Amino acid sequence: MKKISLTKMIILGLILGMIAGVAINNMASAETAKSYAQDISIFTTIFLRMVKMIIAPLVISTLVVGIAKMGDAKTLGRIFSKTFFLFICASLLSIALGLVIVNMFQPGAGINFVAHDAGAVAAVQSEPFTLKVFISHAVPTSIIDAMARNEILQIVVFSIFLGCSLAAVGEKGAAIVKVLDSLVHVMLKLTGYVMLFAPLTVFAAISGLIAERGLGVMVSAGIFMGEFYLTLGMLWAILIGLST
Repeated sequence: MKKISLTKMIILGLILGMIAGVAINNMASAETAKSYAQDISIFTTIFLRMVKMIIAPLVISTLVVGIAKMGDAKTLGRIFSKTFFLFICASLLSIALGLVIVNMFQPGAGINFVAHDAGAVAAVQSEPFTLKVFISHAVPTSIIDAMARNEILQIVVFSIFLGCSLAAVGEKGAAIVKVLDSLVHVMLKLTGYVMLFAPLTVFAAISGLIAERGLGVMVSAGIFMGEFYLTLGMLWAILIGLST
């Protein structure tokens, strides 16, 4: 029997989720639909937690091994400086483009999927965004703290420095590179296992959303996703244009 691909399973989960959500929204009471949405959201919560669980070790192992195997220290130094510069520029460009798009289209306006913590929102809004704040935030004070909070930018910066250092010491760091290389294969396999839960997660998320809010919410969500992919396409086009 031919194995069904993960992509097809996710699409199937999406379709079945829409059917189940519409059925519950039309046939059940508002209280029952809300209770269903709250209960089935456990699958979404678990999946997102599993994804966060694998991010830090996956990023560190792949980046460090990739950089450590790139070559001699001089070549690596040039690549490191250019890569770090382009990384900062790309990050600033993505932030600037995001601010422009947000003010133009106001994506997600009228959609309130989660209740925000007023204190957390106020704390974010009270801190002005500057180049100094961005660069300072990119450098971790502790890689353990960065991993615990899933600070991807800080994890990437640490991984770049560690990879360059391992490449510079050569054979003395070969044992560490070998361990991390093994970790890469383990993390990729673990990522595959986590992704097996994606179809069920999609079903749970879509069915719960439609059951509570109705099929009309998919229109707003579709517009939101369209604006997201439009912005992503614009960013890719700009970055590819600058790199050529």
